[in-house]
Amino acid sequence: MSLRRTATRSLTGRLAPANPGSDASLLPLINLVFLILIFLMMAAVLVTPAPFDVEAPRSEAGIRDDPSAHRVALSPVGELALAGEPLSREVLIERLGQAPATGGQGVLIEADARSDARQVLALLTRLEAEGFGPVRLKLDPPGD
Repeated sequence: MSLRRTATRSLTGRLAPANPGSDASLLPLINLVFLILIFLMMAAVLVTPAPFDVEAPRSEAGIRDDPSAHRVALSPVGELALAGEPLSREVLIERLGQAPATGGQGVLIEADARSDARQVLALLTRLEAEGFGPVRLKLDPPGD
């Protein structure tokens, strides 16, 4: 009895492997990996970074990112940005008024830890007075 593998000729005349379905067992695994990859890409939250560095102040009860809120960045020198686009205070108010509703999540201010507290408070009260509340300040917990 011979233990050698046999091969068959295909229609093109080339030798075909004796067991053509040997790679077929990997196909469901490859499909699963691609489905998981697509799911993770669809479930990922894409956040536009601020056009300047923003280091949030530290707090014991840190308020973290809220992906459904409008994100307003405030630099240490008072520059404002919405969705990564630098804006003046008046244009910011106008754009927030035109923006679609965020499901009641309001505005999340990402102020730099070096920002003047008066600037942060003035922005917070102005946004609340314009009716964009709740307006919250993003804080990082200690040790981040």
